[in-house]
Amino acid sequence: AWANTAAMPFNQVNVNNGNHFSTSAYRFTAPVAGIYYFTVNLSLAAGSTGQDDTMYWGFYKNGSTESLTKDNWSFRGGGGGTGVEFTSTISGFISLSANDYVTIGANGISNTTGLIQGSGFSMFSGHLVA
Repeated sequence: AWANTAAMPFNQVNVNNGNHFSTSAYRFTAPVAGIYYFTVNLSLAAGSTGQDDTMYWGFYKNGSTESLTKDNWSFRGGGGGTGVEFTSTISGFISLSANDYVTIGANGISNTTGLIQGSGFSMFSGHLVA
């Protein structure tokens, strides 16, 4: 279910060079200072038809909001949310010092009956660019 959190669970790892992503803390820790590029794609499913939902979500740096986007949507299809799925994506550059960490968090959720679909559906990635 949707929940206010500073660290959404991303526990399936496809590539983790240097083991800088923790599957227990759901965070990327910068090995060196620099500018990092991150992108996240969330797959969301409705909890019920016809409801308006709002969620602020995005990048958290060291547990505090760094860059958030507000998504506000209405679920209109399917019975009880059946078949109502969509994705939302954000990307950005974040300046990090060595040992700073980045997670994906959410707050301001107006209805907790929907689902953020995890492994195999949602994706979080990051890498050093400069």
